[in-house]
Amino acid sequence: MYRESFEDALTNIDDGFIEEAIKFDKKSRITPLAGSKAQVVKAAAAAVTTFAVLGLSVYAATVVLRKVDVQEHSISVGNTEYVDDAAIASMLENIDKEPGETKVDHVDGDSSVNWVSKDVSRIGSTVENTRYTYKSVDMALKDYSLAGWVGNVPGEATSVIITLTKMDGFNETSIDALLSYESGTIGVYCSKATGNIAEDAAYSIALSNTSNTREYKADDGTVYTLVDQVKDVTKTYVLISYDGYDGSISFEGLTEAQIHSVLDKLN
Repeated sequence: MYRESFEDALTNIDDGFIEEAIKFDKKSRITPLAGSKAQVVKAAAAAVTTFAVLGLSVYAATVVLRKVDVQEHSISVGNTEYVDDAAIASMLENIDKEPGETKVDHVDGDSSVNWVSKDVSRIGSTVENTRYTYKSVDMALKDYSLAGWVGNVPGEATSVIITLTKMDGFNETSIDALLSYESGTIGVYCSKATGNIAEDAAYSIALSNTSNTREYKADDGTVYTLVDQVKDVTKTYVLISYDGYDGSISFEGLTEAQIHSVLDKLN
């Protein structure tokens, strides 16, 4: 998930928007990746990501990933009955029109902590997001344990943020990183959610457009589904969900061979 100006997104959002989004989305969790503001805020964050972790396959010699469902504006795993592609398309069109978060605190890190800065913000009176900025993925993983593949992604970090989202009956820890690699960039997103969550809930990545769906079998035997988003530039997305972790890896400016090379390193 790519991030633009963090500060630009920290504005107000009313409780009504959150409540309506939660009513719509009790059994699905959506990560908006395509819009500029959606990349920054958990504006849909807390609203659209509520109530939705999957019960997925556990580690084996080969990680077995859930089957990916590809629609025009989303790629998903879990119960596809909960995925409303038209609603996702509407969310992408309107996300920039919604106000975001209210910033309530900022702290700069020091030598006693691994993080560079800490920002706390709220969405209405319902949701609190705490974001920690790090210099590298490795430093972030010293503080928070997430899926093992996250630490295996190659490249030099240009942005690494851990977000802790809290609301009544729901908690989520996620990492959002952008890495410079070879001729392009790699986006990393992974989250773990707990609380009031449907056992068969769907997890979706919201995209502006999808095309060129194909599979790649990595050296360790893991089969990944690759999907392109065709917009101003083509980006390739791979949804990675298992053992209660939901996330994705995205590629821009890389060849198919370079993408395959990165996927071979993930297990």
